[in-house]
Amino acid sequence: MKSIRKSFIPQTIIGVFFLIGLASCNKDDENMAAPTTIKDFDGNEYTMVKIGDQVWLKENLKTTHFNDGTPIAHLEENEPWLVAQTGAYSWYNNKPENKNAHGALYNAGAAKSGKVCPAGWRVPDHLDWFRLQDYASKLEGTSTGNLREPGDQFWNVGQGSHPGYDRTGFSARGSGIRDIDGSFILQKEVGSWWVGEENYHGPHWGKVISPYNEIFLNIIETEPLGMSIRCIKAD
Repeated sequence: MKSIRKSFIPQTIIGVFFLIGLASCNKDDENMAAPTTIKDFDGNEYTMVKIGDQVWLKENLKTTHFNDGTPIAHLEENEPWLVAQTGAYSWYNNKPENKNAHGALYNAGAAKSGKVCPAGWRVPDHLDWFRLQDYASKLEGTSTGNLREPGDQFWNVGQGSHPGYDRTGFSARGSGIRDIDGSFILQKEVGSWWVGEENYHGPHWGKVISPYNEIFLNIIETEPLGMSIRCIKAD
């Protein structure tokens, strides 16, 4: 079982990570409605942001219940996490203080449940992510830079990294991953989000942003992963 950490090298991604040509988003006033908010079942509040013709939540999901009120299992220990067949979540490093800044890391059971996002919202599919990057790529700077929060509070920015501008208002943060062995890795190095459909290469499919890459990356695994969820408004 190969750790994702070993597959992630700045500027060169190998193993289960595949470069993809997604695209772009913009934060021009004419493309954004006045900010509005929505709450999940727990009462957590999220800001809605219009990016092109899509409406996203500006923050990662942090709910501990499905939108019908059913609790999502909170699994801290590795063994139950790795064998869970239903929805589960954890906080990065099992520290609840990561909730507000980063949201939860969810397993596939939660991401594919169809009821983890607030009613009227859903987990984005591959086409949604493609359209998001397509919009961001048309702005000045890099696609991922236009999706990332600027500065070093939520990202490690070093030699060879690309700056974040957040021209879209997507406000991506380096919230990390729960790896295939249950360990927590890569906070401030990558942001990872579930795709709401399966890939024929593997059932665990996500999109990854890194300061060292100008476009989204794919992460595709056959073994359990924990990733963030960013909800998009349903059509």
